Amino acid sequence: MAGFTVEPHKPQDEQGSTQATEEPEASETSKAAHGQQSDTIPTPAIFARPRIVAEQASRKNDDLERAPVTEQPHESASFAAITARMARAAHLRYSVASLESERESISKEKSEENTLRIHPQQVRELQEEFAERARPVVLIGPMAAGKTYIGTHFARFYGYEFLDADQLIVERYGEVSEIFEIFGEAYFRELERKTIEDVLNSPTYRNTVFSLGGGAPMTDAVADLLRDECVVYILVDVDTVEPRITGNKTRPLLEPNPVERWSEIFKHRQHRYEELAQHTLDARGEKNISVMTAEIQNFVLAFRKEHSHD
Repeated sequence: MAGFTVEPHKPQDEQGSTQATEEPEASETSKAAHGQQSDTIPTPAIFARPRIVAEQASRKNDDLERAPVTEQPHESASFAAITARMARAAHLRYSVASLESERESISKEKSEENTLRIHPQQVRELQEEFAERARPVVLIGPMAAGKTYIGTHFARFYGYEFLDADQLIVERYGEVSEIFEIFGEAYFRELERKTIEDVLNSPTYRNTVFSLGGGAPMTDAVADLLRDECVVYILVDVDTVEPRITGNKTRPLLEPNPVERWSEIFKHRQHRYEELAQHTLDARGEKNISVMTAEIQNFVLAFRKEHSHD
């Protein structure tokens, strides 16, 4: 085994002397001194010390090699910390830049808002101007002139809302014929005036086409309301309306002879129609509805443009 030397048995003399043993050792020393090879075979014990030294040297080299490795975590941690700080600094700079950009954008928006902001008084003036420019288009004319027919088509073609004064009276107070029969014409005319005044003065009814009954303009209070309004007079003759009124029982003022009564009433009211009219539409005979409504629209646009500067 390694580390042990097996020596050959050496016989002793009678006195137990070890002289015989010392002689070979001296001989070996002498041979080594003269450069001669020893006859004795080296044992493993001879190499034990160099092996230990070699192992210690190897361990020292390993320690030296491992020493930088032991320092590496500190260097890595320091690099990671620096990288993290740099990343946070870059993120902070980006955040500050974003905030500055957002602040500039908000400031610009506020500046534009302040530039475009309209004073409340200006808003009221614009609303009033629009309300004035969009006042109702009033249709007047004798009974059976076609005010409802022309008015509904005109409203549909050009984006207005159509209102009929007699229909509003029916919705609010009841059937016209019953009011005439029970309360008389004077009472009906007062209800008619109130209805017309409400439509002309209320912002709710702006940009509408408002058709009046044939006798409405004959009331002085109504005539006063219609002055300077956008009034269109629908002109017809007896030949045009005869088919419309013959056999019609819904017009109590035309009883008992509708054609004769219509002519009489028209002659009595014609001057008021002409007096109040801002535009006269000739609807006598068979006229194309598109042509008639286009004529009214052209007048309305010109009338509103003219009166928008008043």
